[in-house]
Amino acid sequence: SEGLHWAPKVKKLEEKYDLPSAWFIPSNRYSLKDEIIKTLTNFGEVGAHDTKHDGKLASLSKQVLIERLSDVRQTLKKRSESHIHGFRAPLLQHNFQILEALHTSGYAYDASVPTWEPKHPYTMKAHGIGTVFPFKINGFPEVPLTLPQDHQMLHVLDLTPQQTIEAWMQMMQEVKSVGGICVFLTHPNELANQKNQNVYEELLNNIVNQKDTDTI
Repeated sequence: SEGLHWAPKVKKLEEKYDLPSAWFIPSNRYSLKDEIIKTLTNFGEVGAHDTKHDGKLASLSKQVLIERLSDVRQTLKKRSESHIHGFRAPLLQHNFQILEALHTSGYAYDASVPTWEPKHPYTMKAHGIGTVFPFKINGFPEVPLTLPQDHQMLHVLDLTPQQTIEAWMQMMQEVKSVGGICVFLTHPNELANQKNQNVYEELLNNIVNQKDTDTI
């Protein structure tokens, strides 16, 4: 809830650098404020992040998945007064059944599969799909997380916020060298929090100053 309260400040900073962003929000984890959610849809989008963020998504039956994913989509659609196209699963959970349920529930894409992460919370081992390009799984679009999320960088690799953005920029060069997309995942209560505002702004500035890079 603290992160959601700070989110409009992060959004304003991103808009300063002409960077749109997608905000994946759980619908039933904490109290939602319509004003904040609507603010996050400006020059970007709000996506679904499950309902409870309880880590159980991958173990649910297909019917329960459809009910749960439909519920979060309809809740956020009503609260934001905008269409909800994308989904990112808590803990970056993914399997074929979740993707089928997303398609049935009316989503346009998923963004839950990491290219690589140091320690997946289910296996506690390194894990990833290994591609830096969007692809389709049984016809359903997947936008992979091509750079490890801030939580992994800060708490698994034990990097400082400054070291994290320096590592990201090196990874960004490698991804760009093969023509891939650079997808960053930050949380307003992690790297993008109030304490690290200057570091986050440095990241945004570095992104927009990259040559031959389009931001979407």
